[in-house]
Amino acid sequence: MRTDAAGDLLLTFYECRQDARVPAEAVLKFDPLNWLLSTTTVDEWNAAPGKVIQCLGITGWIDPFVLDTRDFKLQYRASGFSTFGKRVADARESPDHKNVAVLSTDEYSMPSLFLGRVLNADYWYHEVFTRATGSAVGKVYLLRDERVAQAPRPCWSEDSRFVVYSSGQHRNIWIVPVDCGQKLGK
Repeated sequence: MRTDAAGDLLLTFYECRQDARVPAEAVLKFDPLNWLLSTTTVDEWNAAPGKVIQCLGITGWIDPFVLDTRDFKLQYRASGFSTFGKRVADARESPDHKNVAVLSTDEYSMPSLFLGRVLNADYWYHEVFTRATGSAVGKVYLLRDERVAQAPRPCWSEDSRFVVYSSGQHRNIWIVPVDCGQKLGK
């Protein structure tokens, strides 16, 4: 993912080299002002001035959050902390280091990798928390995908305004503004 000169998000689902000059088979463009998603060219990807954000692999854990790996629950500075879903599948720090996007679910299959990539669930909960206080930013957002058995991968936009999720083999894409979400009740 990267940002073009107009502030639109450019997304590609193929690994790019650091120089970002590897042609991708598909490039998507998201216009956040008009909420439009369209295809664009590899040339536009290559011309974009924004830093390439790699969304692959585990990025390490985010202090002051702690993951209890026995039951995959999140803690904040060793105090009680609650995500909407019972188990945390992934968490990623924003590029500005102010927030953490957390993906959780109520469903569960024993993960074989740290932070899950093999967690099986039909639905996921996206939440954003501040690193400074652990308080929620915006509301919980429901990501539903019944066709794949793999946790969607979170990826922050360079300006830390959006979290983009893609499901297994990128069949579904969710672009969630950090300060948005729908109120979910339990």
